[in-house]
Amino acid sequence: MQPRLTVCAVLVAAVVAASAAAASSSNEHFTLSDTTAAGVQARYQLTAAGPIRGSGTATDDSPNGNSRVDHIPFHLATGNVDLVGTEKSFVVHKNAAKCSGTNTGQGIWTITGGTGSYRTARGTGTYRRYTTILGARSSSGACMLNAPPKSVHDQQTLTGTVALA
Repeated sequence: MQPRLTVCAVLVAAVVAASAAAASSSNEHFTLSDTTAAGVQARYQLTAAGPIRGSGTATDDSPNGNSRVDHIPFHLATGNVDLVGTEKSFVVHKNAAKCSGTNTGQGIWTITGGTGSYRTARGTGTYRRYTTILGARSSSGACMLNAPPKSVHDQQTLTGTVALA
């Protein structure tokens, strides 16, 4: 009877260890970039490396585009990932002489759900955002500070840990 109990105990331990390994978190890296030209914003282009991997698109589904809490679904070939980002700091640097500016921001993100291959995804991390702005100019070449910008390029880097439990 003793050998049978030992075999059962070993099998149970192996199943528990495999379950724990499957649920463990691994490093994740997301990159988002988009460009707005003439007031038309392109979808974010997404690259993911880690438990969530591949390329796709993302949209900002926040109710207020100027919110510091963003709801950003990622759309990948094998499923979607729902992510919420909370900006903790934001700084604007204007350069009227060059009719340009930059914005920098940083914050935290959390995966709140997903579909397909990512239906069990959970994760958290930090992000940094860097935006360059090229201002509009009048026909005489003067910078029009109160006009919508000629173009805006936004690059976001998100790092953290993700588990596909």
